[in-house]
Amino acid sequence: MNIYQLQDNEHQKILHLLQLAMEAQNSEEVGDLFNRFRIELSAHKIAEEQTLFKFLAEQAPEFQTHIENIKAEHAKLEEIFNRLRHDHDLEWDDLAKGLQELREVLQHDFQGEEQLLAQAKDLLSAELADSLARDMSASKLDFEKRLIDRLTAS
Repeated sequence: MNIYQLQDNEHQKILHLLQLAMEAQNSEEVGDLFNRFRIELSAHKIAEEQTLFKFLAEQAPEFQTHIENIKAEHAKLEEIFNRLRHDHDLEWDDLAKGLQELREVLQHDFQGEEQLLAQAKDLLSAELADSLARDMSASKLDFEKRLIDRLTAS
């Protein structure tokens, strides 16, 4: 699998988890799906920043502004997520609006990432695209393992 396929698969999986949370029928189900969504998104975001963005910033400084814009959207996603997670008194309609807001920012973020990859295509050989996918997958797995270790240690 190359970085283009990996990014597409990751984005589809994350959007699917968010859609399931939006369609959930009760707060417990929403909470469980929302936590799965959050872990998946966080692992993806961190792996992406540690591998793909780092590589592109080092190899092609002209991408730095685009990368910074994507990172700003990552921060906005965190802000929305934290607001929803910490506001235990949210009414169902407010939660639905918050999830919709997350979806809109997420879709915009993913479009920016797809544009970045399209612009970087000339820079990435087939071997390099494969290597970046492997590195990103390994980084994501490492993050998930550390998170699980931290949660089970509590």
